Amino acid sequence: MLSIQHRGGSSAWLTVPAVDPDRAWQPYSPSARARPNFEAFRRLAADGRYDEAFAELEIGNRIKDQSLDGRATIGRLAAASAGVRAAFTSTLLGQATRAGEVAAPIFIVGVPRSGSTLVEQILASHPDVQAVGETGDLSSIAGPTTLYGGAEPFDPQILAQRYFELARHRGWDGRRRLVDKSLTNHMHVGLIHLVFPKAVILHSVRSALDTCFSGYATLFGNDVLMAYAYNQVMLAERYRLYRELAAHWAFVLMGRVQDIRHEALVADPGGEIRRLVALCDLDWTPRCLDFHTFDRPIDTASAEQVRRPIFADGIGRWRPYERHLGPMIQALGPYAG
Repeated sequence: MLSIQHRGGSSAWLTVPAVDPDRAWQPYSPSARARPNFEAFRRLAADGRYDEAFAELEIGNRIKDQSLDGRATIGRLAAASAGVRAAFTSTLLGQATRAGEVAAPIFIVGVPRSGSTLVEQILASHPDVQAVGETGDLSSIAGPTTLYGGAEPFDPQILAQRYFELARHRGWDGRRRLVDKSLTNHMHVGLIHLVFPKAVILHSVRSALDTCFSGYATLFGNDVLMAYAYNQVMLAERYRLYRELAAHWAFVLMGRVQDIRHEALVADPGGEIRRLVALCDLDWTPRCLDFHTFDRPIDTASAEQVRRPIFADGIGRWRPYERHLGPMIQALGPYAG
């Protein structure tokens, strides 16, 4: 549980309980009932039967949406985001020091379906890099501290030690760079800067409509974090919260966060992959160009895509369905352009 104390003494909470994947896919669970509709959507879309495909997608999303409280999730995320912006000011972030730091992790921030797994896979194919997946460890190490509403003193060096201990338990072998792409990392950019001043922070950015539509077309396994993902308006609201927080980090940590734009990566894989490797202070290796041949466990909805060479199929994927996406487009507001 994450609590950010901010002015006025109120708290914003972001709760990330454990997920039981077996329970989510029981025979009569909403996920199991919705799965045939998501599968029919993919088949019909592949045949170019877009209106029929979207009708199946709507049914599947309605089954999931009615079984979850996405509005409560959006409310918690909005409160947490407001608390983060209030707590992590330029003054606080200016206190970061590089003293005592040994390893420098790479943190990938963004939202689901923004291309973050592709960025992780490219980096993980480098021999000096090890990916530890979506850990949630930043929340667990910082939650008990005074900065997050707990009782323990906020000591960046102690928190760094705890983080690396958890990473070792997850199998980190001590390589100079480890990659963490947890879903909640974009909430923790200020924390990362304070605890790991030498860390590389990569912001995986994809067009709003491609990101949101891709989320709408995905049957996620995590109903705790993704309860909002089956409703066009709530998906757009979630995206706006994320972009507003990204703008805050860009303002208070100017130049600290590096954007990796999905469309640029697709348009110029060779150039963008070389740029990505250089941003992480790694020696160049052509292995990063062959990232799709690197075999490792991937537990995200993008596992199949990153085992293929970079492809342009996902660019503008929403366009054949534009006439059905009015609620999403309207809720995205200026981000839909």
